[in-house]
Amino acid sequence: ACSAKHVTGSYVTTISLKPVEKPDQFIKTAQDGIDVYFSSNLKTQAGAECIRIRLKKMLFWQWLEIEGAKSIPVYEE
Repeated sequence: ACSAKHVTGSYVTTISLKPVEKPDQFIKTAQDGIDVYFSSNLKTQAGAECIRIRLKKMLFWQWLEIEGAKSIPVYEE
């Protein structure tokens, strides 16, 4: 029988406007008075020249969008 790992999905690392529970695993940056927290393992996607994090707003909601970040595979043994 094979014992190889199987990719069961993937995710893009966490980005947040709110302070995070484990600050030692995140980098905090401020732009135009807005604090953004992103994972320290954030990597650029192949072919992308940079990672962009944008703040989007609609009425009372606001959220972050990320572009150019490499997704991280999730393995099942």
